[in-house]
Amino acid sequence: KIPTRSPVAAPFANSGRFSDSYSHLDRSQWSFLNHGAFGLATDVGLSRAHSWRMCLESQPLRYFDRYLLNHLAHSARSLVDFVATENKDKMRESIALMSNVTGGMNA
Repeated sequence: KIPTRSPVAAPFANSGRFSDSYSHLDRSQWSFLNHGAFGLATDVGLSRAHSWRMCLESQPLRYFDRYLLNHLAHSARSLVDFVATENKDKMRESIALMSNVTGGMNA
């Protein structure tokens, strides 16, 4: 089953729901968390990642052969639509998705 878009969006950092989005974080063991260095995932993000892992594990060939490229292309187009105000077609031809910032900087 292909994961569908979650109806619940992650809250912004200044919203009252922000701390509720990290229910998996054991706050009794932490006094400081550098999100910029470690990027703690929200509950919504963890749930979506789990859904995608289950989609992959249930039928790996179908996932890689039929779903992955389409979803990566959709993600890239959505990113361009989000960040670009003009020249979207040109930007769509040159955008690349990276697994993380370090990989992007070293590319």
